Amino acid sequence: MVNGDYTVGHCPFNFEVDGRLQPGGDLRNVEGQCLLHLRAGWTAIAWWDRSGPDKRPGCCSAFVMRGEHSFDEMVAAFAQSFPWAYKRLTFALVLAEEQP
Repeated sequence: MVNGDYTVGHCPFNFEVDGRLQPGGDLRNVEGQCLLHLRAGWTAIAWWDRSGPDKRPGCCSAFVMRGEHSFDEMVAAFAQSFPWAYKRLTFALVLAEEQP
């Protein structure tokens, strides 16, 4: 999910949002554990998420926004931009320590 102008090729995260920006290691597939990424004037938060219709392991979500933002700002912007997706979460979004 993207807030603002997102064109493949312009956003530095491109296809990494699908399973490559979420926490790994012991936190792989732990819903709600997020990583925050800052790159080339963009910010992304990414987490494992089975709150939608697909309940398989490996389902994930990411929210990308132009500019550099804190984790709390990103969560608030996600909730405001996509209230239907935020409301269906059955877990809190928390900033995780990065895992290898």
